[in-house]
Amino acid sequence: MRTSTSEKLDEFSKAFPKAQALIQPALKKSTAGSGNYKYNYAELSDVWCACQDALNSNGFSILQYGVPSDKQGYIAMATRLLHESGQWLEGVMESPLIKADPQGVGSVTTYLRRYSLAAMVGVPMVDDDGKEGSIPPNKTQKNKTNHQQAQDKDKLIREVQALMEQRGLNKDHVEYFFAIKLESTKNTIQELNSVKTSLIDLYERVDRNDLSSKENEIFYPSGRGL
Repeated sequence: MRTSTSEKLDEFSKAFPKAQALIQPALKKSTAGSGNYKYNYAELSDVWCACQDALNSNGFSILQYGVPSDKQGYIAMATRLLHESGQWLEGVMESPLIKADPQGVGSVTTYLRRYSLAAMVGVPMVDDDGKEGSIPPNKTQKNKTNHQQAQDKDKLIREVQALMEQRGLNKDHVEYFFAIKLESTKNTIQELNSVKTSLIDLYERVDRNDLSSKENEIFYPSGRGL
C-alpha cells in the first residue's frame, strides 16, 4: 500500500490512539467457496461496523475512492483517514482486474475497500467462534494428536487456497504453490504457523509489487507480472 499524509499530523496523532483503542475485531461471519475450498471471511460491512463508531466519536471519517493506476489492467483504490482538524493519512492499494466486466470490477473494488480499510485503521479479522486466537499455542499444541495436526494442515491449505483463488489463481497454480511451500514441513503446528506467516508476508509483497521473479512465475506463469 502506497501512503501519503497531510503536512502536519500532530492533532491526528493525538486522536488516533484513542480511536484505535475502541476498534473491535471484524468477525468472519460469511462463507464462500465450494466443495473442499469453503472459507469464512469478514465482509466490508463487518469491517465498517468494527471501526465506524470508534473513528467517528474521535473526530475521524473515512473516504474511499478509485484513482488511476499506472499498471494496465489494474484497479487502484485510495482510502483516506480524515481527522476533523483537516489532517489526514491516505493509502492506495492496487489489484489486477481478473474479469473485465461489471461483476469483476465490483468484486475487486469491494476487496480493495475491505482490506484497505482494515489495514488503514487496524481492524483484525477473526473467526466468529474466537477459539483460534485464544488457545495458548505452547500448551495446547503439545497435546494434539497426529490426526489433529493433519486436520490443522488441511484447514490451512483450504484457507490459503481460497485466498489465492480470490487473487485470480487457478487450481494448478495453487497446487504448484503448495508443493513448493509445504512439502518440507513435518506437520508440526509450529512449522505450519511459520508457513502461514510466510504466506501473509507474500500477500503483503504482492500488494507492494515486490515479488521475486520465481514468485511472479508462480502467480503469472503466462508472463503477466504484477
